[in-house]
Amino acid sequence: MNPNSQNQRWSLWTIRVTPAHSIRSDEEFAANTARFMRKAFGSTTEMRVEKNFSGSRGRITEVFIIQVRTEGHPAHDPAYVSVFAKSFLNFFTVGFGVGTLVSTVAVLEAGSAQDGTPSAQLVMLPGVNI
Repeated sequence: MNPNSQNQRWSLWTIRVTPAHSIRSDEEFAANTARFMRKAFGSTTEMRVEKNFSGSRGRITEVFIIQVRTEGHPAHDPAYVSVFAKSFLNFFTVGFGVGTLVSTVAVLEAGSAQDGTPSAQLVMLPGVNI
C-alpha cells in the first residue's frame, strides 16, 4: 500500500487544437508538445496525441486532440485550470499563428475534490487485445 495514496490527485486534461496554419509534420508537433507539457505538468505525466479532421463549408481542417493524465494538479480549481488554459493558448498561438483555436477541459479522475465528498479512486488496468 502506498502511504501517500490518500493525498494523490489524478486529473485528465484534454486540449483540442485547431491550427490556423498547417504544420511541417505530425512528429514535430508531438515532440514540441511533449516538451511543453513536461515543463507545464512535470514528469508524472502521460500524454497522447491524436489527429482528426474536421470539415465545414467545404473546408477540411486538422484538429489535434491532446490528452494528458497527470498527478498532483488541482483540476477541480477553475482559477488553476484557467491559468493553464491561457498558457496552452499562448503556446499554440505562437506556434501556429493568430486564429488558432484552443480549448482546454480538465477533469478530476481521482483524489479529493476538497468539497466534502469522499476521494475518488483511479484504477488503471492493462489493455485487452481482442
